[in-house]
Amino acid sequence: FDGLDDYIEINNNANYNNTLTIFASIKTSNTSGSPQAIFSGGCGDFTFDIVDGLLRFYKQCDGSTVTWGSTSVNDGLWHQVVAVLNENIVQIYVDGNLDNWEYQSWTPSSNEFLTIGNSIVNSQYDEHFTGMIDNVQLWDIVLSEEDIQQYMNCPPSGYESGLHSYWGLNEGYGDFIIGTGTENNGTINGAIYSEDVPEQNCSNTNIEEIEGFTYLAS
Repeated sequence: FDGLDDYIEINNNANYNNTLTIFASIKTSNTSGSPQAIFSGGCGDFTFDIVDGLLRFYKQCDGSTVTWGSTSVNDGLWHQVVAVLNENIVQIYVDGNLDNWEYQSWTPSSNEFLTIGNSIVNSQYDEHFTGMIDNVQLWDIVLSEEDIQQYMNCPPSGYESGLHSYWGLNEGYGDFIIGTGTENNGTINGAIYSEDVPEQNCSNTNIEEIEGFTYLAS
């Protein structure tokens, strides 16, 4: 993402409440103190973003719900980042390890769109991400640490129980991307393909390594 105006917009037909898991692979070296959204449902819904290199997960437009990570992920390397909302507990994972958790009590209110690479705040596109994003997953169940480590090494097929949608970001037609699972497809705004992708180990499957998108700085 170029941090200026690039994003992917996805129609949201999800039916999640206060149990969900957000999963993504990211690569960034940006040190901005401004929020940069990885994956978001906009105001009232969930947002998973980065500030000063640290992860945050919260209900967008409600600052009292923020849970912070404690590990810097803006070192220019690929990281697998996960946020879990388990009723009144929020957990953040980095590279398969629990990074932080807090008691929180909030329920996301799903909006019309989901966005990768920014967040819709007060009807405007904001919080643009600078870097790369791949392997975005939305689950309407709570994934365990073992589950997270499994899908970190090898992505889902798209039809697992509890998986709402998976965007490998390598299956598209022009400015169109395909979401497996419930077929939440999306529109690309300012993206190009890249061969710089996170490493995966699918030794027990026939799933090929996934290519992602790079959003180049202007």
